[in-house]
Amino acid sequence: MKRAFVYLLICIISVSLTGCGEIYMDKHEINEIDLIRAVGLDNIGDNNIRMILPLLETQSTGGRGSSESSSPGQSRIVKEDGRTIFEAEVKVHSYLMKDLSWHHVQFVIIGEEAAKEDIVKYFDFITRDHEPRLSMLPLIAENDSAENIIDQINTSNTVIAKKLKTITDGTGARSVSSKLELHDLIKMLDNKYASSYIPSIRLVKRIERQGEDKDKKDVELNGYAIIKGRRLIGYINDDTARGLNFIKNKAEDGVIILKDKNGNQISMEMLGAHTDIIPKIKDNKLEVDIKVEAGFAIAEYEGYKDIFDKKTLDEIVKAENKIVKQNIDSVVNYAKKNKADFMGIGDSVYHKYPVEWDDYYKKNWEDNFANIKINIDVKSKVSRTFNLREVTRGKENKK
Repeated sequence: MKRAFVYLLICIISVSLTGCGEIYMDKHEINEIDLIRAVGLDNIGDNNIRMILPLLETQSTGGRGSSESSSPGQSRIVKEDGRTIFEAEVKVHSYLMKDLSWHHVQFVIIGEEAAKEDIVKYFDFITRDHEPRLSMLPLIAENDSAENIIDQINTSNTVIAKKLKTITDGTGARSVSSKLELHDLIKMLDNKYASSYIPSIRLVKRIERQGEDKDKKDVELNGYAIIKGRRLIGYINDDTARGLNFIKNKAEDGVIILKDKNGNQISMEMLGAHTDIIPKIKDNKLEVDIKVEAGFAIAEYEGYKDIFDKKTLDEIVKAENKIVKQNIDSVVNYAKKNKADFMGIGDSVYHKYPVEWDDYYKKNWEDNFANIKINIDVKSKVSRTFNLREVTRGKENKK
C-alpha cells in the first residue's frame, strides 16, 4: 500500500513538472497575440456591423537572463464587416497572423447610428463571451461614428485607449460626465421601467498641431447619451449633465461661476456633494424630494471688494444654491419631457413603497413619471477660501 502511494505521488509530480503546455491547450505566449484595449462598433447599413480594432502589436526583444521577452510595439487599426460582431471577429481571425485577446479591453465605443438602432444588440457578444470583462467602459460617439473617432485619434504613435483612459480618469474635474462600467449599464438596461445613460465622447479641436497632424482632432467627454428602451433618444451636456451627476451622487469637482453685485466674477470650486431622493405620498399623490448638500471653495475673485464677511458669503451661498438647482431642474425637465426615467426615481419609489409600486405606479410608469411633482432643495456652504482671507489690494481698496 505504501509503495502504491509513493508510486502515485511520483506520477503526479512527474506530470506537474512537464510544464503547462499539455495541460493548458489554449495558452498563448505574449508575442503570439494582438492586444485589444479598445473596440469600435458601427452600424453600416444593410443589417451589417463594422468592427474597428486598434491593435497594439507586441514585439520580441532579447532580455538578459531569458531567451526572449516582449514589449509593446506600434498601433494599427483593423476593420472588418459582418452581419454580427462574432462573424466579423471570425473573419479577422482568418487573416491575422496573431490571435486576438479580448481580456484587456478597457473601452467599447458605439457609433451613433448603432446606438439609434439597438444598443443591446451591440453588447450581446461582449457580455456573452468569456474573454471580455464586464468592467470595461462603454462610450457613445456623439454625432459621429466609432470608426471616425478611432481614425482621428489612433495613430502609429498615439494609442486611443491611453487617450480614453486619460479623459475618463479626469471626469471628476468638471463633473459633466463619469465612469460607467458595463455591468452597471446592464443593470439599467435590464430594468424595463427605467431608461439608461451612457457617457458620450466627441471630437474637438483643442491643440494646434503642425505638419501632417495639423488637421487631427482631440476627443473629450462631455455629458451623456440617453437610452430609452433599447435606442438612443438624445444627449445631455454641460450643466444638464452636471445636474444628473448631482442626482446620482457623481458630482465630485467642478467650477461654478458667480457674480457679485458689481458684476465681478467669482470662481467657485465644488468640493463634493451628496444627494438623497426621498419619495413621499401626500394626499394620495406621489411626490419626490431631491435634497442636495454641497460644499464649495472660493478659488478666484476678479474684484477688489472684501467678500469674506457674513453678509456677502450668505449671498454667495444663495447664488450657489440657485445654480445647482438650475442644473438639476434642467435634467429633470429633460427626463420628464421625454418620459425617460434615467435618474432612478422609479427605483427609489419601489424601495420605499413596494406595495403601491406594484399595485399602481409601475403599470404606467412613463406617464406617472412625467406628471410627478419633484421638489428640489439645495443647501450649500463655502468651506474654505484657500490661502487668502482677503483679496489682493483689498486694504488699498478700503481707503
